[in-house]
Order: sequence, then structure tokens, then C-alpha cells
Amino acid sequence: MSGEGDFAVAFAATVRAAGIRHRTHTPESLLALWSGFADACVASYQGTIEEYYGRLGVRSVIQQVMCGRELLRHPEMVDFVAGVARADVTFRSCLDLEQRAGIDRPGLDDGDAWYWQHFPAYAGEELVRDLRTHYGYRSSQR
Repeated sequence: MSGEGDFAVAFAATVRAAGIRHRTHTPESLLALWSGFADACVASYQGTIEEYYGRLGVRSVIQQVMCGRELLRHPEMVDFVAGVARADVTFRSCLDLEQRAGIDRPGLDDGDAWYWQHFPAYAGEELVRDLRTHYGYRSSQR
């Protein structure tokens, strides 16, 4: 049986191993970033493609954390994974699943993951323009 302190230490180490070294993240802070981004997308994401990718990158970190073998022995992971799943459902609800981005992302371990391969069906003016300009992707402006 592991203690909550052990989980926090193991979680922080796993996040650092995933490449996030400039800031210490807790399960709660990573989950808040991901669920906040999902909510912002459902409400019509207002930002550029660069900002979108920056915030979407949190999901890649989460994926690496969830695959961390060290964390699997901690019962606290159940709540973390459940929270991620809820945010995933929220995020997926705004995606245009009829269009696949089809963008090669060789620099990402999870570049072919569903969250990288679809964009929101609707977004703010900047993201809609960026998606059309850079990828020929059609989203509605809201």
C-alpha cells in the first residue's frame, strides 16, 4: 500500500521524466489544465493554433504520466485516470470527428493519438483562420 505522499513524489518525478521541468505539477494541477482546456474548447476556443497546441500538449504529458509504471501501483491513480476520462469526453464532444487532421507529428510520442488528429468543429476567429490557412481544415467560427 502506498501513501499519498509517496504518490505525490512519484507523480512529480514522472512529470519531470515526461519533460516538464520548469514547473512542479500535481495530479490536480495537470487535471485542472486539461479539463479547463476541454471546457474552453466546448465554449469555442479563442486563441491561435500555437496557443491551442501549447494547451493540447498537456494531454500528451498526461498520457505519459498514465503510462508510467511506477504510478500504476498507487491507488490514487484511479481518481486521476477517471478525471482525465471525464475531461476527454468533454473535449471529444466538440471535435469534428468527420475530418481527420492527417498531420504527421514525428516529434511526438503520441502524435497519432485521437486528441492530436482532430480539431474542434467550431472555434474563435483566430483558430478557424489558422486551421484553414495551415491545414485546409474547415471549422465554423463562433
